[in-house]
Amino acid sequence: MGVIPIDIKFSIIPYIRNKLNTVLSNIFKDYKIISILSENIVDEILDNDLILFTLLELKNKDEYTYRHSVSVATFSLALGISLNLNIKDLKELFIGALLHDIGKLFVPSSILLKKSALTTEEFEIMKGHSKKGYNYLILKNLGISNKALRICLEHHERIDGTGYPNNLKRNEIGILSKIVSIADVYDALTSNRSYRTPLNADDALNYINLNINSTFDEVLSKIFCKIIRLNPKDKPSISINPNILEINSQIHNTSLLKPTIKLINNSNYKLKYTSKFVKNFNIN
Repeated sequence: MGVIPIDIKFSIIPYIRNKLNTVLSNIFKDYKIISILSENIVDEILDNDLILFTLLELKNKDEYTYRHSVSVATFSLALGISLNLNIKDLKELFIGALLHDIGKLFVPSSILLKKSALTTEEFEIMKGHSKKGYNYLILKNLGISNKALRICLEHHERIDGTGYPNNLKRNEIGILSKIVSIADVYDALTSNRSYRTPLNADDALNYINLNINSTFDEVLSKIFCKIIRLNPKDKPSISINPNILEINSQIHNTSLLKPTIKLINNSNYKLKYTSKFVKNFNIN
């Protein structure tokens, strides 16, 4: 496969970084600190030419799916930060979300790029992308974790067991996969497609709320809706000193959470969280 050419690398990296900085700076107050956090996560991932080649394959197949994948990864990361996930899990979440739709490489272009709604038969073919993508990533041996691989396989699973490919329910679905499933639907609903008018943010979030405990996890959905709906004055605040970054986040109007997020050891950007947000939040 070789080393990815610089011009191609720079056709991918700036777009991902710009998307991250735009979305995260709209959610969190301190652009500088969020930029440090996102750069730390993205740099390690984008130094992996195998991942970049895989993203390039997707971009060449379908520009929309590529851009959608970057958006989903960004919204997933925002939710992961709000959940106080550690830096390792944030990286796995971001990688898995970036590659969640890689199986669409194997969906015929006549279906993937169709400008009208899919037929029942076409949708059954489309549904195969989760398992095909999972198997493809294993075969390519990109050096990514099982948690990230599970995202590719499970992002269309649903809490009530009506999802695919394996009809998993509730705790059978990995938490990172549950996060990505919310971000995936939100971005799809708010994106302009030739066969569907996009929803505005409020309508898309209302859809997510209406499908809590059937399609989406309740706690994750409520947190996602809160961070997307925050007014600028309610954004989580971030303070910094030479060794410690603190994110003091208060999401009002519910008993859900008042987290304090600390980034310890600024030189290495290692995350340590102390939070009342979520207790015993296991990543499986």
